[in-house]
Amino acid sequence: MKHLYITNDHETSSGNGIGTYIRQLIACLSDADIMIGMLVFNSGKDVFDIEEIDGIRHFHFPSFQTKSIQDHSRIIDKFLRLYIPDSLDNIFLINYSPCSLLMKMIRTSHPLSKQIYVIHDMAWTLHLFGDVDRYIRILKQKDRKYVVERYAYLLETYREEVEMCRYADRVVCLSEDTYRLLETCYSVDRDKLRLIPNALFERTVLWSEEQKMAFRKKMMLPAGEKILLYVGRMTEQKGFMACIDAFKEIVKVYPMCRLAVVGSTGNWDFVRKSCYPVLSKIHFTGALSPEEVDKWYQIADIGLLPSYTEQCSYVGLEMIAHRLPVVASDGFGVRCMFQKQEYVRVAHIGNINQVDGFKDELIMATLSLLRSLDERGKENIDVTCQYKNYLMDKVKNLYIILLEIF
Repeated sequence: MKHLYITNDHETSSGNGIGTYIRQLIACLSDADIMIGMLVFNSGKDVFDIEEIDGIRHFHFPSFQTKSIQDHSRIIDKFLRLYIPDSLDNIFLINYSPCSLLMKMIRTSHPLSKQIYVIHDMAWTLHLFGDVDRYIRILKQKDRKYVVERYAYLLETYREEVEMCRYADRVVCLSEDTYRLLETCYSVDRDKLRLIPNALFERTVLWSEEQKMAFRKKMMLPAGEKILLYVGRMTEQKGFMACIDAFKEIVKVYPMCRLAVVGSTGNWDFVRKSCYPVLSKIHFTGALSPEEVDKWYQIADIGLLPSYTEQCSYVGLEMIAHRLPVVASDGFGVRCMFQKQEYVRVAHIGNINQVDGFKDELIMATLSLLRSLDERGKENIDVTCQYKNYLMDKVKNLYIILLEIF
C-alpha cells in the first residue's frame, strides 16, 4: 500500500488555493488504496503531536518562529526520521516553495521514498506581473553583472525552483504555461513533468429564476441590472485596479449594471477612494464563506477574471461550474483556462506598464459580452465543453496514474 505524506502550512493554506487543493486531492483519493498522512506545519499546537482525524494521520508541527518551512528543514527532517520509516511505498507531496533544503534532506534520510513537487505559484509571476517574455529575457542574461544586481531575488528564486525540480521525482504543473516554461527554461525533462489542472469539486446545482430573484431582492439589487462579479483579493496583480478603472467607463455606456466584489479588503480607504465616482454602483460583500460566495455566483451575469497571472484559478473554475460568461485576461496561466469563445471575451494585457491599454481591453470585452447577453440571453450560452476539462473524475484518474507509477 502506498503512503502519501502531504505538506500543509496551516497558517497560510486556509487563505489560499492550497487548502482547497489539499481537500480536493484527499477527496480524489478517498477510495484508492492509499494511506494519507498530513505534515501540518505552523499548526498552532504548542508541541509536536500526532493524531488521527477521519482516517488520516496528522503530524502537527508547532509554529515556527519565522514561519518558514525552509528555515526549519533540519528539525522537520529529524521528526520525519523518527516517525516515518523509509520505504519504497512512501511518497512525499511538496506544496510549498522555497523547500529545496527539506527535499534534499528527505532525499538523504529517506532514499527509498519518492517526492512530488506541485507548483501552486512561482516567485517571478508576482514581481513581473506574469510577464513571461520578460522573465525569459532575464534568464537568458542571468550571468550579466547588471542583471545579477537588478534581479538578484528573481535569480535566487529561479535557482531554488530549479533545485526543487531536480530533487523531485515528478513535478506537477497546474497550467500549460508553467509546463512549457519548466521544459524550455528550467531544463526539466518531459518525463518528469505532469500536467494536472485543479478540479471542479462537485457538480453545481444551479438556481431557478425564482431563487435568483429572491436573493437579489434580499440584497436590494435592482431586478434589471446585470451583475458583474469579481471574486478574490483586491490587488494590482489580480487586476483589481484595472477592473475598477474599466468599470467607471463601462457604467457610462451601460448604466444598468453593477459590480459585485467578493473578498476581504486589506486597504479599505485606498479602495474606497479608487472607486469614486461609481462607489454607489459597487457592492462590496467582504470575505464570505464558500456557501455565501456560491449565492453570488448563482445570480451573477458575467464573471470577471482580470488577473495578470494564475496557475489554475479556483475562481475561474467556480465561474465555469456556474455556467457564467466570463471576461478574462490573457495573463500567464489564465489564457490556458479561457480562450475566446462565444461565452468568453479575452482582454489583452499588453505592456504591463501601460495599464490604460489593458483597461480599454476590459471595457471593450465587457461591453461586447453585455450586448451579447442582451441579444441572446444567458440561458442560450453553452459552456459544456469548458466544463468537461476540469471534471473531478478526470483529474482523479490522472493522480491515480501518477501515484501508481512509483
